Amino acid sequence: MENFTLSKQSSIKENKEIVTSSPVLKWDVNMVLEVIKTNIHETSSILNIAQIDCITNNSSVETVWGTKDSLFYQEKFENEKLEWMSSPIDIYDCNLNLIQSKQHIQQYIDELCRELKWVKIWATYMKYFDNEDPGITFKQRTNQWIVSAHFKDLTIGACIDIHSRTYYDPNIVAEYSKSFFEGWKTILDVSYREPINKNDNTNDIQTIGWVKSIDYYRKEYESRNLWWMSSAIDIHQCYIEKISSQNNMTIEEYIKRFVTDLCEAIDMVTDWDTQVNNITHHWKKWIEFTQIITTSLISGHFRNDSQSAYFEIFSCKFYDPNFVAQFIKDYFHWWSTNIQVSYRWIK
Repeated sequence: MENFTLSKQSSIKENKEIVTSSPVLKWDVNMVLEVIKTNIHETSSILNIAQIDCITNNSSVETVWGTKDSLFYQEKFENEKLEWMSSPIDIYDCNLNLIQSKQHIQQYIDELCRELKWVKIWATYMKYFDNEDPGITFKQRTNQWIVSAHFKDLTIGACIDIHSRTYYDPNIVAEYSKSFFEGWKTILDVSYREPINKNDNTNDIQTIGWVKSIDYYRKEYESRNLWWMSSAIDIHQCYIEKISSQNNMTIEEYIKRFVTDLCEAIDMVTDWDTQVNNITHHWKKWIEFTQIITTSLISGHFRNDSQSAYFEIFSCKFYDPNFVAQFIKDYFHWWSTNIQVSYRWIK
């Protein structure tokens, strides 16, 4: 990965030299705002600092919760025995020719998986969506979980998500992605899924952070002009084999029926058939499913050894996370449920 990243630096360097030669990029942000206010006789700025920051000479990778080195991520993942990690990566001002080329995007996927030593499980799902947010979307299932992205034609940006049940270096992946698509400003976020506490007998849905209503989520999503939300839902005391047999179904049949019913309940449109796989990694055994929807992805993991399960609902269309958590809990008759909701800020 490091060698490949270095081999891409020449294109970034050339791009940086061209962009920073523009006089606009040498201006101070506050000075620009003052000039605008003076000329339009306004007491408040009409521009957002974050929007201007996208055209300044900040070409580094920024981390949402502060910069962390690779050793920090590795020690946290291994010492706390976390289940898996995720890295949303938002890249601004990409090379438009690259993010509009399915061939180059496929090259990015293949080289990323090869460098991370991940095995692709099925063919890449890649599709161009010609809607209010046009661009190419891809989903790539791997033996460690999934890589997905949406490339935005209008804002020339890339929104990439890396999910894995084993450790990888998010800093290297972010730098590699920025380099490959010749992007400028890059935002990296890293999150983890902790092992479920099997001694927790609370028959309730617990929100990580604090409990929020659907009105809160809707207001947050609409008033801040967000375009993407995700819900990580963890449940324990799950006996998927017993529940499916009670309904005279195989596990695969029951999971597929659940996905169909959930998509109908939250008004999501499916694209491709539901994929169900049995995975063995070291001593852990998983049953996993993936359902591509037109607004992103629904996925789930069932761990046989701990009777626990983990779900993810990603969508650029609003839905009620509380309803989804309760729907899952009722469908599988599980006990304790944790839910964590996050948003995508790039617009």
